Amino acid sequence: MKSLRPLIGAALLMTASVSAHAYTECPGRVIKIFADSSVYVWFDNGLVWQRAAWYGSGVVELQSQATVKNIVALATVAMTTGRPLTVRFTANGVSCSGDQQTQEVWGVYLSDT
Repeated sequence: MKSLRPLIGAALLMTASVSAHAYTECPGRVIKIFADSSVYVWFDNGLVWQRAAWYGSGVVELQSQATVKNIVALATVAMTTGRPLTVRFTANGVSCSGDQQTQEVWGVYLSDT
């Protein structure tokens, strides 16, 4: 029984680690972009999401502003080239359609096809 304790403990730690990094990725083609201090992106599959420089607080941070600018740049490239863009939400199980503006966006990446 004693020899199983470390194994069980390691399994529990691995499970906790996986759930701590849970997220949702939603691919789509960008059809519309709106940007001010935040960025709003509409996909062809009906997904609408936004990334605000102030998400979670009333203070706009420089790092958050840089993130918004980077997302605007990638969304613009995706729209002008017709390449798919994938948005990564910080939460697990986010629907990849409809209005998801209340979900926090972790980041985006541009696909090659």
